[in-house]
Amino acid sequence: MLLTSMDQNEWVIFAELQRSDFELIVSILSDHFPRLEWGSQCDDWIWIYRRDYKLEIDSFSSMELEVKAQRKAYGLAQEVLSLLPPSVFIDVFECPKLDFTR
Repeated sequence: MLLTSMDQNEWVIFAELQRSDFELIVSILSDHFPRLEWGSQCDDWIWIYRRDYKLEIDSFSSMELEVKAQRKAYGLAQEVLSLLPPSVFIDVFECPKLDFTR
């Protein structure tokens, strides 16, 4: 997917995941990303850091988990999504949709 003509600093949502699989998702991702923070208290959240990117997986503005970051983190988002089993996905947005909560 070519994203160069779009604002690379826009926050977008790449996918929506089953919130009921939160612990499984944390377990899988913590094996692959050394800079990972997560928590669960009313909402669930996972933050993955790589270089200047921060990918967020959280339920802050949804009943399920949203995978979101700046558009320029597309490669990191694809890497994260490729590690997860198909059963955790609700939807993957071929063209990421804008995150209007920012």
